[in-house]
Amino acid sequence: MRVAEEGVSNALRHGLAAQIDVVLHVAPDEVRLSVRDDGIGVDPAAALSGLGRLTDRLEGLGGRLVLTPMEPGAELVARVPRG
Repeated sequence: MRVAEEGVSNALRHGLAAQIDVVLHVAPDEVRLSVRDDGIGVDPAAALSGLGRLTDRLEGLGGRLVLTPMEPGAELVARVPRG
């Protein structure tokens, strides 16, 4: 999934993460992918062009993409309905 690639890349490149956890959960009604890191977090002023394109693609499939600042780091979660 392109979301995993983008999430890991951003965590390394922008978040300077030392640890990244990627979890894929497949449920009867949706697929959920989470990329969580221990990096420096998310700069709200940063241009999120790569994530913007992914958001558009997921919304076109009826899904959504959410980037949440954590302490430490950030979590990127993608949800897409199954079916």
